[in-house]
Amino acid sequence: MKDEKRILLVDDDKSVLAVLADSLKKLPVPCRIFTAENGFEAMDHLQQNRFHVVVVDYNMPQMDGLELMEAVRYTQPTTRLIMITAYGAPYVEQAVAQLHGYRYLTKPVDINHFRRIILQALEEPAQSAPAGSSKLKKQFAQLNHLLKQLQGDVNAHCLVLTDLEGHVIASTGDQKELPLQEMAALLGSSLLTLEEAGRLLNTDENAVHLVYRESRMYYLYALNIGHSYLLTILLKRTPFSTRLGTVWYYAQQTAGELARLLSEIDAAASPRLDTSALDLNITQELDRLFSE
Repeated sequence: MKDEKRILLVDDDKSVLAVLADSLKKLPVPCRIFTAENGFEAMDHLQQNRFHVVVVDYNMPQMDGLELMEAVRYTQPTTRLIMITAYGAPYVEQAVAQLHGYRYLTKPVDINHFRRIILQALEEPAQSAPAGSSKLKKQFAQLNHLLKQLQGDVNAHCLVLTDLEGHVIASTGDQKELPLQEMAALLGSSLLTLEEAGRLLNTDENAVHLVYRESRMYYLYALNIGHSYLLTILLKRTPFSTRLGTVWYYAQQTAGELARLLSEIDAAASPRLDTSALDLNITQELDRLFSE
């Protein structure tokens, strides 16, 4: 149909995709719904169609929601971008704002609210995104460059930059089958404890604190990046592993650069988007959908 609107929904959870797609079947405007379970499937759709609205989940394997939003913004600049996430981390919201996302929504999803937002996005005139998103892209490229450089300096197996709750911001190296997000969340608590101990001793409030652990296969290092972020470094345990002092030296230098970049990203946050916590649990819609 000539006036048919096209909507792309992207989420690695099939049940969530089914609920969201079902909720849009009876919109009062003619539309066609496309779904994808990962960023690469979404890119295939984007190469074949132009979309009025793209809805993405943040936490997906291989290509996360922010990376996909960047790709959409550059290939289809007039598309309305909507992020749905269960995490609600400040840096994700800021990155979405920098990419001029139309809405930033947190799970669980209120289906009626979601339908209203989609309708608004379809009815409002499309606008090209300002060029400000290129700065954010460069900043995240710098983050990744710093991690790769540190990986080479200390011969690390992998590095992960997260917030203190374990949500991944950037990473490098082989992370297969490693519970790095769970470890980061636990280590974040340890670093907060060290930070409090430092305050009691009147140390520099911007000091970098180190947590060190050994296992049968790995050496683990974790250090705070400012007060809100955590860098986790894993080295395979061999007779040739880089020594603790060398790792600490290079990690401290990198921590300073990472802290500067992250503060720039935080300071550049655009006005807050719609972050209403959607209060109708999605399981109610799942029950309804699969009982039909």
